[in-house]
Amino acid sequence: MTKLLVDTKLVDREFDRLLKAQQSTDPLEMAEFPDFEEEPIPFRPWLRDPYYLGLPPLSEIQMDAMVHAERVYFEPTFDVLGWEKVRSVFEINLAWGKGSGKDYISRIVLSRHIYLMLCLASPQGYFGMPGTETISVTNIATAAPQAKHIFFDPWVAMLRQSPYFMGVMEPKAREIVFDKNLLALSGHSSVESQEGQNMLSAVLDEIAAFKTAQELSSKKKQQDREPIQSAEGVVKMARSSIRSRFPLTGKLISISFTRFKNDMIDQLVKKTFLEHEQVGVEDSRKYASRQATWEVNPLRKRSDFDDDYADDPMDAQCRYECRPVASPHRFFKNLLAIRKVMEIPLVGETERMEPEKRIKIDYYWGPDPGNSKLPDGWQVRYDLTDLPAHRGPMAIHMDLGISHDLAGLAGTHVAGFVDHIEEVTDPKTGLVVTNRSRRPRFVTDFVVVYEQQIPEPLSGLPQSDIQVRWIRQLILELMNGGWVIGLFTADGYQSTDTFQLLQQHGIRAELYSLDRKTEGYDILKNLIYSGDITVPFHPLLFGELESLVKMTETKIDHQAGMSKDMADALAGSARGASLLLEEGIGGTDEPDIGGGGSLYEVMAAHVEPDLRHMDVDASVQPRYRPEDADDDGKFWSGGSSKWKT
Repeated sequence: MTKLLVDTKLVDREFDRLLKAQQSTDPLEMAEFPDFEEEPIPFRPWLRDPYYLGLPPLSEIQMDAMVHAERVYFEPTFDVLGWEKVRSVFEINLAWGKGSGKDYISRIVLSRHIYLMLCLASPQGYFGMPGTETISVTNIATAAPQAKHIFFDPWVAMLRQSPYFMGVMEPKAREIVFDKNLLALSGHSSVESQEGQNMLSAVLDEIAAFKTAQELSSKKKQQDREPIQSAEGVVKMARSSIRSRFPLTGKLISISFTRFKNDMIDQLVKKTFLEHEQVGVEDSRKYASRQATWEVNPLRKRSDFDDDYADDPMDAQCRYECRPVASPHRFFKNLLAIRKVMEIPLVGETERMEPEKRIKIDYYWGPDPGNSKLPDGWQVRYDLTDLPAHRGPMAIHMDLGISHDLAGLAGTHVAGFVDHIEEVTDPKTGLVVTNRSRRPRFVTDFVVVYEQQIPEPLSGLPQSDIQVRWIRQLILELMNGGWVIGLFTADGYQSTDTFQLLQQHGIRAELYSLDRKTEGYDILKNLIYSGDITVPFHPLLFGELESLVKMTETKIDHQAGMSKDMADALAGSARGASLLLEEGIGGTDEPDIGGGGSLYEVMAAHVEPDLRHMDVDASVQPRYRPEDADDDGKFWSGGSSKWKT
C-alpha cells in the first residue's frame, strides 16, 4: 500500500482559514489565511526563471523600487509567505534619466502584479469583491501610438516568451485578457473610460511629457474642472481610481525623466522627499527615487552622453540626471536677493528647508464654529502666537485658484523708514559723493497657503475644496487679536460676498488682479532687489517666485507644472502696502489704542478719516464708539460687529 504524504502545516492553515471565513468577511482579517491556487515565488527567482520571464538581473536601484512596487497583497499575507519585510507604499515616483530602462521596469512591474493575482484561487474573493468583477492593471502614456508601439507591443512579445503566461492570457489589440477576470490595459491620456475600472495598479509612463492643466486651459475656454488629459488630471484620476478600490494594496507608479524644473515628476519627487522629512520615511506611504541614467542602468556610462553635454549642458543635466535648473527667462533673475530678504542660506536646496509659519493652520472635521445649524464640514483653527504684533495698517491680498485646491494669502505693512547712506564715485570728476535717503521698510507679516484636504482612504470623510469663509475667519481673528487691516484686495473670482462682509466690518476692500498688469510684481521686484522688504520663508513661495516668467508686457505667469498662488498673494500685499503709503497711511508709529480692527475704526477713534482715500461705505459703523471708552481711555475691541453694551 502506498502511503499518502500529507503536509500537516498546510492542512492546519487551510483549517484555520475555513474557520476564520465563518467568523469574518473582512478581507484584511482574512489576509493571514490566503487561499492560494499555487504559492507565489519571490521576485528574484521569478524574474530569472525561463518558465516565468527569464530576464537578466536588475540593478540595485531598480531592484529596490521593484520590491516596493510588487506588494499588492495585504501585509499579513506576505508575513505568511515569509518574505522580507518592506515598507508598504501607495505611490512610487521615479525620476530616472533617459535611457535608464523605465519602460522595461514598468512591463516587469505590471507582469508581476498579474502573476500574484493569478496565484490566488480567487483574486476577487481575496479582496472581498464579487467573482464577476474584473481587476485591471494599466499603463497610461501621453498618446495612443506611444502606448501601443513603445509599451504594449513589446510587453506582449515579452509575455509570449513565457511558458507560464502563454497558458493564461489572450492578447488583443490594446489589452491582454488573463484568466480569473484579470485585465491588462494600455491607455493614453485622452481615455476617460479608465475611470470605471477596478484598477489595482497603474504606471504613468513619462508623466513629465503630459501637458499641465494650465497649458491645456490656455488653449481653450476656461473650464470649470481640471482637464482629465492634463498631468494633474491623469494623476488624480489614477490615484482616486486605485485608492477607492484598493486603498491598502494598490500601486500608483509615476516614472519619467524630467523636462524642466517643477514639471510633474519633479514635483512628485520633491513632495515625497518633503513628506519623508516632515512625518518620517517609515510613516509615509510614498516612495521616491531621483537617479541619473548611468546610476540606474549599469549598461550606460556618463561618457556615453558627452556630446549632449557639450551641445547643451543644462538640457543634458535635465534629461540624464533629472536635475533641472530654473528657466533662464525667469522674471526674478537675482535669486540671491530673494534668499536675502527671506533670510535663508545663500546656497542649498530650498525644498527641504522648514517654512517659517507665523500663522499655523489646523484643519479639522466638525461643526461650523460660527453657525451650529450648518452640517458638519471641514473647519480651520488658527494659531497666531508667532505672528509679530504691531500697529501698522496691514494690506492683505487673497489669491484663490479656480480649481479650489490651493489658495494664497499674504499681509504686508510699512514698519517705518530707514536712513540709507550710499557713496558713489562721480565718473566725470572722480569725486566720491555721499547720497543720503530715507526709504520705507516693508515687512511681510505672513504668507500662508491653504491646501485641499484629502483624508485617509478609510476615514469616510470627503475631500475638501478651499473655503473662502476660512479666509474671512482669519481676517476677523486678526482684527480681534490687535492687528489693523488697512486694505483687503482680491481678484474677481468669488470675491463679491467676501467684499460685502468685510466692508460691513469697516474694512476697505477692492478688486485687484495680478493677471491683468505687472504693477504688483514690479513693485515686489524693486523691494526685493533693494532689500527694502523682509519676507517669511516658505519653500513653495520660493519655488513659485523662482518659476515666474514674463509672458507679455502685461502678464507675469508661472512655468508649466508650477503654481503662483503664494507669489500672487505676496505681490498683491506689497502693492497694497505701497498704495497705503502713497495715500499717507502707515509708515509712522501708530498710537496704542489697545486693540485691533479695521483702519476705518482706528482713524474714527482718533482723527477724522479722509474718505477720499477710504473706499468704504462711510455709513458702516465700527465695532465701538468713542463714548464707549473704558476708564483708562482705551477702546474695546471684541469679536462681535455689534456695539459694546
